[in-house]
Amino acid sequence: MINIPILLNSLILTLGINAHVMGYKGYLYIAEYSNCSFATYSLSNPEAPTFKSRLSLPSPCGNVRWFDISEDGNLAYILESNPNNLIHVTDISNKSSPYIITSQSLFPSSFPKEIVFNNIKNNLYVATNSNQIQKWRLVTPTTLVKVAEIINNPSPQTIAVSLNNVFSGSINGNIDIYDLDLNYKSNISVSSTSNVTSLVAYDSVLYALAGGIIYIYDISDPYNLILLGSKNSGFNNTTSIKKNGNRLYAVNQTRLDTFYIYTPSNLIHLGSTPLYTGTAGFIGFYLDYGYVTGHFAPLTIDVLKLK
Repeated sequence: MINIPILLNSLILTLGINAHVMGYKGYLYIAEYSNCSFATYSLSNPEAPTFKSRLSLPSPCGNVRWFDISEDGNLAYILESNPNNLIHVTDISNKSSPYIITSQSLFPSSFPKEIVFNNIKNNLYVATNSNQIQKWRLVTPTTLVKVAEIINNPSPQTIAVSLNNVFSGSINGNIDIYDLDLNYKSNISVSSTSNVTSLVAYDSVLYALAGGIIYIYDISDPYNLILLGSKNSGFNNTTSIKKNGNRLYAVNQTRLDTFYIYTPSNLIHLGSTPLYTGTAGFIGFYLDYGYVTGHFAPLTIDVLKLK
């Protein structure tokens, strides 16, 4: 068994700066940040993604940083940032010809950061850089309704949704906890010197990334989160963390650090994999493969064999 990912190749797939990437049901989806587009690739050969389509958002367009995919793989929820600040509900059932079904304004929010789809409740949660979190309900594929928002959250940088709770990591180093209707529950201070930039929630555990440190919390009681421990991610400027199976991956500027989840509170560092991608920030998965995108030259997608 491979303990750490092996970099297979680095492919120039896109037109510019890349952002969120996701592998799902045989396809790779990429938010093409600077090109303001959403690209789809076939993963019939996971080591060599094959271009299927590119959906360019209507002009004038801001940028595309984040999206999520519906459980059946037929819809994409794409966030467009300033100046338009929109959610685009997009039909991707035909991978060669995606199209926008409806677009909704995030006003008064701006600079959306992340979107998470809760497929159990058909809800979308959006974190923005304008001190807001919004909850939207997908009533039908063509009807998206904003049902709740909070406006006192200090610049949420990332969100995670568990079975019963929403977690927001903010620019002031705190995590705020809400129920699924965005009613406030509690707050914890993670770091007094760093932003909380990435969250992973699963079962009764929350992993929070701040200042290169991964903090591990027991979230069984959302009114009283318990710190179980912490782990150095391997790099002060680690951008994000992502769980896949029994591994937690920390995406750094020049490398990928892999941790084995021996127990939820015991992360064992398996090693580091050098990356070609400039200032790597996002990782997506499909089967036993990982795909890392970067924000600066050489603007490639790194393809890794995970184990």
